[in-house]
Amino acid sequence: MPSKSSSNPTTKAAPSAASAAAREQQEQREAFEQAMQLFHARDFKKALQLFEKAAEGPLRDMAAAARTHAKMCEQRLARAAVVLESHDDYYNYAVSLMNRQDHRSAYEHFEKSLAVKETDYAHYGLAACNGFLGRVEGAARHLRRAIEMRPDNRAAAHNDPDFAELNRQPVIRELLQQHSA
Repeated sequence: MPSKSSSNPTTKAAPSAASAAAREQQEQREAFEQAMQLFHARDFKKALQLFEKAAEGPLRDMAAAARTHAKMCEQRLARAAVVLESHDDYYNYAVSLMNRQDHRSAYEHFEKSLAVKETDYAHYGLAACNGFLGRVEGAARHLRRAIEMRPDNRAAAHNDPDFAELNRQPVIRELLQQHSA
């Protein structure tokens, strides 16, 4: 007669399988939650990796949501991969950043445009960026160069709404009132 202390091997396997399944579900939840935090922080590359992990988990609804979010991450990463080659590419991208009020990034791209080729319009853009960033001396320096390269920039800056606030600064006002020699 078997002793009462011996146990059935199938009863040991059942709790072990249940705890493994619970562990997998918990790992899936944690991966999904971390991915959502990264997604909202706009770290799409790291979020994508965690969404892909969560998509492999046992909870079907969560896996479906993870796959949907993974596709959104892929789309946003594809959009973020802007290829800029010429000075005009850098300039045009900088203008689009200015239109989105991202003046710091616009400034960097106007600088890159100038590094490839010096143009009056890149200096003009840098003058505007400097103005939005509160850098009056930088704005004056770039506006002065834009006017030297193309005198029509004086009238353009005088009438440009992007320069309205900057035109109140004495150094800019003086620059715009000077007559070309």
